Amino acid sequence: MIQEEPRKKGASASFCVPRAAIHALLEAKASNVVIGAYLTLARFTESSGMYSSASISALNDYMSLNKGKAKKAIATLAAITFKHGAGKQARNTALVYERHSWLTANGGVALPDGPHERAMIRHVLPDFGELLEDRVWFSNNLVSGYGRFTLPLKRLKNAGEFAGQLLLAMYRDVDMTTYGGVSPHIGPWVRYENAGQVIKGPARIIHAKRKGHIGTIPESIGKEGYFAALEGLEGSGFFYEVVTVLNRNPTQSTFKSGEKYGDIPADAEPLYELDARSYHGFKPTGEMGLGGLTAKTSGELGYSVAAGEVRDDYGRPVETGFKAGQFMGKYAAIVPRGMGAMIVGIYRPRFRVSNPKNAGVKDAWVRIHSSNREGLEWINGLRKSAGLEEQPMPAKPIEADKPEWSEVSVH
Repeated sequence: MIQEEPRKKGASASFCVPRAAIHALLEAKASNVVIGAYLTLARFTESSGMYSSASISALNDYMSLNKGKAKKAIATLAAITFKHGAGKQARNTALVYERHSWLTANGGVALPDGPHERAMIRHVLPDFGELLEDRVWFSNNLVSGYGRFTLPLKRLKNAGEFAGQLLLAMYRDVDMTTYGGVSPHIGPWVRYENAGQVIKGPARIIHAKRKGHIGTIPESIGKEGYFAALEGLEGSGFFYEVVTVLNRNPTQSTFKSGEKYGDIPADAEPLYELDARSYHGFKPTGEMGLGGLTAKTSGELGYSVAAGEVRDDYGRPVETGFKAGQFMGKYAAIVPRGMGAMIVGIYRPRFRVSNPKNAGVKDAWVRIHSSNREGLEWINGLRKSAGLEEQPMPAKPIEADKPEWSEVSVH
């Protein structure tokens, strides 16, 4: 996303990282500390995204690194290189240069220092020739924290061995405009398997239950490390799950174990959102989704997602472990009869670019809100035809330039 105005303080501010740098950090299998150090330096760059005023003390302030560990992290970054250019012009460039080494390498050409000592450029982060709009963008709050969510990168240090690598990969794969989060065709997503469906007049009602995570697992991390990192990122609040209805039926796929599962077709797109699940972080405001309404409507049409009395083929009561009316972890999707649909969980970054002046941000939220409104209108049309009272939008939509989190109790 390209930033169209100088950075400013507050929840809307953002910074960018070249995709080349992310590739190099992943190739180097960089630790959480090294990745956090790079993000901290990038957080304090000016509008070009190259020149950072962050000093060693910034790594102490935002990551609780002592001077020795901070220097070691920066030295590691200086030793990681990325080869770019073609032919005779190809060269290896370090991810980070300290001030003196940059000046030496560039013949003492002046750096764009600010008007006072704290604004002096202390580190240079090469952009590898990438345009601003092609880089990966982060909210400043990923480094600075917000409200009670303090020192996120300190949390990252403790989120599992591979959490930093997965965080970079997931941010790299964010497609807010299309999916409202990490693209499920590239990054991890949550699998919901169909638990039955009915046709009610003009509507098709699908029930689905959460079954687990799906992800493309790098050999360097392995299955155990990958899902431990994902759990760490979700548990620490860096990402949360948005339960989403897609407009295609799942395709049948098979795990290596032989188990069947419903995969996402390549052309599937979101219809509307059902819920934002955040077990260990803060519950996002304005992102309630239509899950309560679809569950209510499904139940009032005689197909409840809650537990009811279950009997076997001989009419005998079956012990399910659930009390009548108890939520069983299922969601309901309601779509026009004949339309394909499936329920999946999309991972949305909590600390995302939110300033509507950044390219794509406004379009993303317009698409999300418009999809939810269209879903609401369709469901209310169904309710009206069934003699049921129409319902309002469950929550006021989030505004694109507001903070990305809320201090509401966890879900």
